[in-house]
Amino acid sequence: MTANRLAESLLALSHQEELADLPKDYLLSESEDEGDNDGERKHQKLLEAISSLDGKNRRKLAERSEASLKVSEFNVSSEGSGEKLVLADLLEPVKTSSSLATVKKQLSRVKSKKTVELPLNKEEIERIHRE
Repeated sequence: MTANRLAESLLALSHQEELADLPKDYLLSESEDEGDNDGERKHQKLLEAISSLDGKNRRKLAERSEASLKVSEFNVSSEGSGEKLVLADLLEPVKTSSSLATVKKQLSRVKSKKTVELPLNKEEIERIHRE
């Protein structure tokens, strides 16, 4: 907890120094106020992270998770649906369709055919005729 208190005192001191630099008749705009709120939120998260590092009071930080009822290859979480994750659900998009099968056949035919050689340029043709 001493690290937490030290961090809080340092933040308070730096905030007081920032305010001391401003003139007394200086008014904060709304955007600056929002920036301060955002900064305070970030400071609070920093303090929480520092306090979680303390050896005596280790606590697990909250993890972000988003539950989804739809199972797909992009979202493998089955949380919230009450059922186990099935491999067949993930492999559904991989199943071949008839149009995909025809494209695969055409591709294999093209691969099996030999390539046509490039035609010779004029100089090489003339050289062959001279010989």
